[in-house]
Amino acid sequence: MRDFFKGMLCGGLNGFFGSGGGVVAVPVLEHEGCEAKQAHATSVALIFVLSLVTAISYGVSGSLDIAAAWEYIPWG
Repeated sequence: MRDFFKGMLCGGLNGFFGSGGGVVAVPVLEHEGCEAKQAHATSVALIFVLSLVTAISYGVSGSLDIAAAWEYIPWG
């Protein structure tokens, strides 16, 4: 049950802060026994998946303005 609350905390912070939730996720993963490198990789992989799902969601709903976003995509 404790892992559930840690997961909810990390997920909630990722949802609220975006990638800033990794600031909490990495130490939590390290505390649970992950090596530092693995904890960072897991956090980045999760952020990638969440960003992809969000982009698809915005695209499907018609809220994504590709023309406006395109000037930031090469630098992002």
